[in-house]
Amino acid sequence: MVHSTEDLKEMYPAESMQAKILRLAGIAGLMERSIVVPKYRIPSHLHEPLAFTEAGEKLIRELSSTRSASRGEQRMAVFLARHHGELFIDPDRTDISALREGLSREVKEGRIMHPFIWGRELYDKAFTQISDDSLHMLDSKRTLDFLRGTSHGVFQLSDTIVGPWGALPSAEHRSAPPVLAPRLYHCERPGCLRAHKTRLNTSENSIITMRHRLAKKLHQRGAASNWNKLLGPLQMKQNGYHDDWRSEDLLGFLGECFSLAELKEVAKSALSDRALAFREVCRLVGIQIRGADAFLAERSYAEIMQLLLLLTDRDLMKVIDRTILEGGVAIPSGEIRRARLNGRMSGYFDTRIECSNRGVRVSSGNPNTAMYRLRRLISEVYGKSDLSSHLDWKLRQTEGKSRQERLDRYIDSNSNSDVVRDLFLSGPDVFGQAVDHLSMVNVEKRSEDDLVSMFTWKLGFPQEIEDRGASELRGTSEALRSAANEFDRYGEEERNEIRSSAPNLFVALEKTLDQALVFSTWITTFDHWTATPRSTFFADDARRYMASLLTEYSSRKGETVEFNPDGVNTLFPLISGFGLLASYLEREGRRPENHARNISDIPRVFNESNLLDFAYPFKLPYLNFSEESRVAFIGYLREISRELSNGKISTVRNGLSHHKEEFPTKEQIVACVKAIGRVSEIIEKLGILPLTFKMKSFLRDSEGRSFYTYEDYSGRQIKMPTTAPIVVTGAPARVQNQIIVPGLTLAGSNESPRFSIGIRSDYTRLWQDWPRLRTLPDGFSETPQEDLDRGDDLPLESSGNGI
Repeated sequence: MVHSTEDLKEMYPAESMQAKILRLAGIAGLMERSIVVPKYRIPSHLHEPLAFTEAGEKLIRELSSTRSASRGEQRMAVFLARHHGELFIDPDRTDISALREGLSREVKEGRIMHPFIWGRELYDKAFTQISDDSLHMLDSKRTLDFLRGTSHGVFQLSDTIVGPWGALPSAEHRSAPPVLAPRLYHCERPGCLRAHKTRLNTSENSIITMRHRLAKKLHQRGAASNWNKLLGPLQMKQNGYHDDWRSEDLLGFLGECFSLAELKEVAKSALSDRALAFREVCRLVGIQIRGADAFLAERSYAEIMQLLLLLTDRDLMKVIDRTILEGGVAIPSGEIRRARLNGRMSGYFDTRIECSNRGVRVSSGNPNTAMYRLRRLISEVYGKSDLSSHLDWKLRQTEGKSRQERLDRYIDSNSNSDVVRDLFLSGPDVFGQAVDHLSMVNVEKRSEDDLVSMFTWKLGFPQEIEDRGASELRGTSEALRSAANEFDRYGEEERNEIRSSAPNLFVALEKTLDQALVFSTWITTFDHWTATPRSTFFADDARRYMASLLTEYSSRKGETVEFNPDGVNTLFPLISGFGLLASYLEREGRRPENHARNISDIPRVFNESNLLDFAYPFKLPYLNFSEESRVAFIGYLREISRELSNGKISTVRNGLSHHKEEFPTKEQIVACVKAIGRVSEIIEKLGILPLTFKMKSFLRDSEGRSFYTYEDYSGRQIKMPTTAPIVVTGAPARVQNQIIVPGLTLAGSNESPRFSIGIRSDYTRLWQDWPRLRTLPDGFSETPQEDLDRGDDLPLESSGNGI
């Protein structure tokens, strides 16, 4: 009998009853989305805890005529079906704890398996062990061979987590269904940044046969009642679908953003927090922990990951926050960690989880969410009557007829950082409430700037740009200019005064010129297309590369200049270096045939289609830029070398640094400072001093044209269209902070080259040599597959091929 949604609500009005149905649906989903051993039979401990409704018992009797199936198979098939017109399983009489224990036993003893899809374990194994002709799908035997010796998969549906510890109850409901089509390979297609799926298969067994028979029988009955309409709202509430502070990305984040050593530090932090009572949580599921170090020393990544998921999302994120902020997980400035292989946005607000040196946060795909959160935080903190007058006082000079109108104008006319500083750091009462609302930890003894940065990060605003380009050099040169102009005559006292301004200037000059020479050499001569990772600037590697290239080239020219590969170079090689680089590029630019990329190394689409243009036809990047920008670039390099030489930089530096040298005149000092100012202007304008830009805005017009606007530390903006058919695979995502070189343009486009900021950490070491591209054979086409790792409603569906 088919029931309407209204009928179902009358039959099962209690939320507690619906919650039990969802808990059972979660366990069923973990069973059916699994890999089982050959000739698997349902054991008594997996079906005896089940109790059925009258409709379910009737269905079991109808199936009992199948001689090849046991009573366990019949009962399990009906349980996995769960409902059709009627509910088959009795939530009140079914022993959910015993059922979970039964599943736990099967998982721990290896009869029911799930692939550990997180991180690179299966991905790297597939690269070496799965042939190209098997990438679509592995049969059951090859699936078992492939999974042998790998980690237990960690997944969660409702409040049950499966993993190496078996099936455990979590304090939090989540939707992270098992994936039987893991992402195991990258193809060579340009612009293809998402790994493709390989379908895994379970062994044939009698329960599958029984389920197929039952599915046909239910199909013959016609349409089913709409159980999703009944259970969906509660399921979304439990899983935090409308909660902007939660995300189904949690398992991907936890499984792909930390090294094993770092994850152990997170677990150690949880175990040391007495208020969290994590040891007791583990004890209640049968895991005794005495000494944290001894216990964690023997644990695998999957084991620790499953234990941490026993906590609520809020508690787990606070633990990770504390571990990061106390240094247990060392995240360099500028690094943002996200799941790389199995990351996902979820929920109404398209949330995902990421972390930086400011801690962990839930970010949103909706760019307005951060501002909405800021406004909500103001309302939550100042909404109380005893604090509302404080807000009125702060807004007293802002025009508006109402408090809300004044607040809107105040927010619109001030930066997010200033709003945070003014409204939440102005006293212990508002500060304490804001910290509690954002679940922030370790805020004691932090500077005001650090606190502002932590607030804006948590709310979801883009990271502030920390580099300041040549501003330090300009500031120190201006200090020397002022000191030189202060006096008409230079006696000993005046000379000492002027000398005191010199050291900082020339240290800043050498540092800035070194950065510019390293970067300009790297962007024009190093093959970014074949690098791993692509288009990523690692300053130390680039410096060694620059030193080798220019030292060798200068030697060939008979004017050997030695460049330091391990530290900042001195003025002489730096001044010479820009001219040497210009000469090298001019020479190589006259023989492009020496640098043409082999046809076989270019993705096939560019050889077989004239719709798209390949951005890197030459191995020498300089030749991939437009002719106009190449000519201008050479001119600027020579101007830098000329300014540094004509400005008598070395002469002035030596005269100010050494008492035995002749002290420079005012005119010489002014000329030196002027030359430094001109060089600073050139390297920033050209973009050869690596400058970080953040996305300021995005615009798409009615004609389908898209424009991104980026801004650097000084407020300079670059507008970049995306209309050219040029493919720049490997460039950073357009929304992230990145290095842009505005003085160069890719040939055939209006786009400037863009690079990711290279950072060394445990996280980058995890993902080095990524992605591992496979050149697939002719005729290979990816088999369409259902997206098994999506999943707001999947626990309510009978999909999968397990038991």
